[in-house]
Amino acid sequence: RPPNPASEIRTISKALSYTLRHGAVKEGLALQDDGYANVGELLLLPKFQKLGLTFPKLRQVVLENDKQRFSLRAAATAAADEEDDPQKFLIRATQGHSLPLSNTTALLSPLPPDVKFAVHGTFYPAYESILASGCLSRMGRQHIHLSTGEVGVKSGMRADAQVLVYVDVEKARREGGIEFWVSENGVVLTAGDELGRLGMEFVERVVSKELGVLWEGGRVVVELPEELKGQRMPVGKGHV
Repeated sequence: RPPNPASEIRTISKALSYTLRHGAVKEGLALQDDGYANVGELLLLPKFQKLGLTFPKLRQVVLENDKQRFSLRAAATAAADEEDDPQKFLIRATQGHSLPLSNTTALLSPLPPDVKFAVHGTFYPAYESILASGCLSRMGRQHIHLSTGEVGVKSGMRADAQVLVYVDVEKARREGGIEFWVSENGVVLTAGDELGRLGMEFVERVVSKELGVLWEGGRVVVELPEELKGQRMPVGKGHV
């Protein structure tokens, strides 16, 4: 069977995401304080050697990634005639890290003050957890992910999200001292409070795509039907 280029790109993209967001320490890849890693060192990792990843292929993956997950740039020491030398380039994931970075704000810009609301997309099992705990949580990552829109993979909102949580950004800033940021690929991020939480007091409403408004004004408006309760989270979507 001939190789599938699209499948190869997806496989490499997933491997890059894991390494740059979560697995660098375990895999022996050094990250700078701002999350950047040397491309030459990354290409020498056994997993990428096995995938046959080259610098031109890496550039293609970064360019074609529809979620704009990666940032690739020349190192400060790179000369004009070294544009084909992977040792002179750096790469990082634009957001989604669970690895502790001492300078996460270097990846981000402050969310403009005129943005009043943001939306967190999630799934029914996570919604049940949010109600039970009274908050959204970072769940082991550096930030809670939100969007300024309701759909679109580049905006921080999964197109298949079942539940939309509308966060009152203005109130969270004013009353909770919560900071909000924007990543290079347009995802709205917040670390929440000192415990990594964003309380329901800063949520205006929660809407199900199937059932309409579920929660509003501090109370449950519509209970989830029994057939939607106790579901498993979809694979790879365990972050609330």
